[in-house]
Amino acid sequence: QPDSISIRVASSAKLFETKKGARYYLLAQAGAKVYYTADFKLLSQSFTTRIDKQRFPTGIVQFTLFAENGEPLNERIAFIQHNDQLKIGISTAKEVYATRQKVNIAIKVADKDSKPVVGSFSAAVINEDLAGIKGISENSILSNLLLTSDIKGYIENPDYYFTNISDKTRADLDLLMLTQGFHRFERKQVIDKSYPALNYEPENSLTVSGNIKTLGGKPIPNSKIMLYSVKGGWFKLDTLADENGKFTFKRLITDQDTIIKYIVQGRTSTNGKNVVVTLDTIAPFKSWKNNAIAYEQLSDTTLLTLYQKQIAQQFKSNIDKRTIQLREVVIKDKRDVAPDPFEHPANPDQVIKDFPKDGTGLTLSQFLQQHARGVMFMNNRPYNTRMIARTAGGVSPKPMQILLDGAYIDYDVYMSLNLTDIESAEIVRTTGKGVIYGTDRSSSGMVFLTSRRHSGSYGPPTPDVITYQSNGFYKAREFYSPKYDATSVTRQPDLRTTIYWKPDIVTDKDGNAAVSFFNADAKGTYRVLIEGIDVDGNLGHQVYTYKVE
Repeated sequence: QPDSISIRVASSAKLFETKKGARYYLLAQAGAKVYYTADFKLLSQSFTTRIDKQRFPTGIVQFTLFAENGEPLNERIAFIQHNDQLKIGISTAKEVYATRQKVNIAIKVADKDSKPVVGSFSAAVINEDLAGIKGISENSILSNLLLTSDIKGYIENPDYYFTNISDKTRADLDLLMLTQGFHRFERKQVIDKSYPALNYEPENSLTVSGNIKTLGGKPIPNSKIMLYSVKGGWFKLDTLADENGKFTFKRLITDQDTIIKYIVQGRTSTNGKNVVVTLDTIAPFKSWKNNAIAYEQLSDTTLLTLYQKQIAQQFKSNIDKRTIQLREVVIKDKRDVAPDPFEHPANPDQVIKDFPKDGTGLTLSQFLQQHARGVMFMNNRPYNTRMIARTAGGVSPKPMQILLDGAYIDYDVYMSLNLTDIESAEIVRTTGKGVIYGTDRSSSGMVFLTSRRHSGSYGPPTPDVITYQSNGFYKAREFYSPKYDATSVTRQPDLRTTIYWKPDIVTDKDGNAAVSFFNADAKGTYRVLIEGIDVDGNLGHQVYTYKVE
């Protein structure tokens, strides 16, 4: 009903006989907040109650019937549609403008009682004729926050239910509630207090976290983790992993424009190196888009993909060839065999195999400087003496390329290596010997390092030291909006379809705000969309159009 919801819970005669006198619970919630509860005993075959709609906010309300043991038995969702949207007034000085003319837009926002509100809003201006958007848009802040974010299935035109609201749109919206799936969380998980893990934690600062495990994949509790920066400002931190081998370095505040490179090293509580350190990675946010189309749209071939066009043709011919029986496929491959650590396409000028297994007090660079022929070290970087001789005319020589176990490494990783971790080194100085790796990489010479773990001296590879680069905080880019009232105006064609965008408009205490921009060269109907939310959570959405001739 317009002002209330009537609920009837009924049971069959057989169920009533077996469950007579049993207690049941009715719970209604919106946005995971409980707004109504009722409990009753099954003393008749039906239970009826009436609830005032003013109890609930605008949006989907989830009614669930529970047994006495907390088991959910039945569910129904309904949409509460109050007339509580923000009133957004949009006005311009005139209704028709010229191309490249400046447009000033005044915005005034009030609540349902016409009182001014403070809120955050966005403005988007497009050329409707070029963008291909006519009439009701596919989605808005109203349909997204109140409807599509909670519905599992495809909704053909979400804004239909929020534009020109009538008895028909309300009835259609209730049919949508009956046919589409709704899902927030599993009841059993909530009852058992088993909540899903957060994929995206709130971030107030830069954080580096990960896990430390044994070679067999078991967590190493109370292990030692060290983090130090090698680029963007030097500092060193250390911490201990918890009982699950999890470690976290928090509050790594840095300058927004600074790129910092970290080295993370793991050790057991007894300083053992046979550990595997992995860093947490945040899964990229996937913007889900349902490419399904309504059956009525099959006649509009401009909306169809190639596959959908084929399906449309099959519909017209009353055939359906989408089911294809695949034959069995057998995939065969050979097992990877670890290569000889001293064999690679390059023909080295020198092979150094007498690396010490015990500490000598020397660094890796100092040891190579003593044993590598034709290699000079400057600031711990190896340089080919042939290249230094060729660039004596004032051009700075390039350092030699370093590879560890067949993989290119940068200077920071090279400096983190211990001398006793290396089994051998191969030096390529002659031009052309390493050309198989590319002339750009091999032109100044190459140093191939083989670790003891890779060669088998220390067992299988164990990445106990890894490098991580942080690009700092995200730098928001501003939307480019040309200004044609400048003294020097370019005559380059302005063919923009999106004319203006501003996501951070804040109204004052009187509910007022203003934006200004310049039209493009294309004529047509320009569409201004203002939408947002006030400090009390009320939503607003308004469209305004003007002509450019």
